[in-house]
Amino acid sequence: LTITGLFVFAKWAGAFLGGMFALFLFTAVMIARDKMKGLTSAQALSTVLKLEIGAAGLHCFTFWRLLPGFPAGDWFFYSRILACIILACFAAYLSYSAVLTVRDYNAEA
Repeated sequence: LTITGLFVFAKWAGAFLGGMFALFLFTAVMIARDKMKGLTSAQALSTVLKLEIGAAGLHCFTFWRLLPGFPAGDWFFYSRILACIILACFAAYLSYSAVLTVRDYNAEA
């Protein structure tokens, strides 16, 4: 979603930035798997949270493009905005929670 959203806004430069975002998430998961990297893992998780909050805003625009058009009217317009916000926050929450789950799982082992 992040790569698609950034590509829409900035074409190939956005896709490159989205790829960097994905690589950071991958690196954060790799750090979270090492239970000897407690402070580094916590810092990576904090950065993932900040990135996901920013990505949630971008996801809103991505979902706006992907959702089918609603009928004309204010109620339908605001319903579409609300649906985009809910879906975007859920996608960001899932991504953050995945890294948090890996970190917590390895901290307990």
